[in-house]
Parts: sequence; structure tokens; C-alpha cells
Amino acid sequence: MKRIWTLGSALVAFVFCLNANALYIEPKLDYSFLSLESSLPAGGLKGTAPGLRLGYALPLFTLAFDYSGGSMDAEISNVTVSADVSKTGATLIFAPPVIPFNILAGYYQAELKTSSTTYKGDGTKFGIMLTMLPIVNINVEYFNTSYDKDSLRDKGVTVGLSADFDL
Repeated sequence: MKRIWTLGSALVAFVFCLNANALYIEPKLDYSFLSLESSLPAGGLKGTAPGLRLGYALPLFTLAFDYSGGSMDAEISNVTVSADVSKTGATLIFAPPVIPFNILAGYYQAELKTSSTTYKGDGTKFGIMLTMLPIVNINVEYFNTSYDKDSLRDKGVTVGLSADFDL
């Protein structure tokens, strides 16, 4: 009889855990304030970047595929040029149940295209998502990217809005 109760309890816990998981969808819009460091004279990278996080939500953690991209103004060699920026990677979000903010960390591959050059690299990000309304979040994320050409790096903060849905 004890084995039946143990097996039944394990089955109930397993079914509960399956139902606690959810598909995670988060459209977002970020504004970037990134500084560029290079062997060439470089200034900053500023502009908006729409994006999307798709993942799987567990009770305390969410693991998501993260994409953002857009057209920004880059200052390289004292000339401001239009640049297409895209970042694709994975993000881990820690969501405490009572506290109105989430902590996130991620790794991504980045691409920065100007009319004359394409820079490719990778980087890390860390951030906080403040939940002011039931779905709407204010995101503040710190990015640090290393590109392969001209020893180019970008560092800085993005501020954005997002809406997260657990389905």
C-alpha cells in the first residue's frame, strides 16, 4: 500500500509540474545608448531595436530565445552612419514570485552592418525587468559586445518596454 501512495504522489507531482510549465512570448521595443570603443576613432551607437523573446517558462525560471534588431546611428571614425544591428541569443530570466522585478542574463551573437563594413561578434547581457502592470515590463539591460574587426567593442545600456505572455 505504501508503494501505491508513493507512486500516486509522484504521478500527481509530475502532472502538476507539467501543467506549471508554459510557452513564453515577449515582444519588446528597446532604445540603445551604447558606446563604441575601437582602434579607429569611435563614438556611440544609438537607436531603437524591436525584438522578441520566445521560450519556456518554469515556476521560477524562464529560458528564452532572444532576438532584437534595427537601424541605429553609429559614429565610427568621426562620421555618423546608419547601421543595421541584430542580436540573436539565449536569455535566462529569474522571476521571484512576490517581488515585482525579474533578473535576466544572456549570451548572444551580434552583427553590425554599415554601408562599407560588416562586424560580427558575441557578447553578454545582464538586466532587470520591472513589472509595473500585470503584463507590461520596463527593461534595463547592460550589453557588452566584442566584434572581430578593428578591435571594435560596444558597451552600454538599453531601456525598453515589453509585454510578457505565459501561454
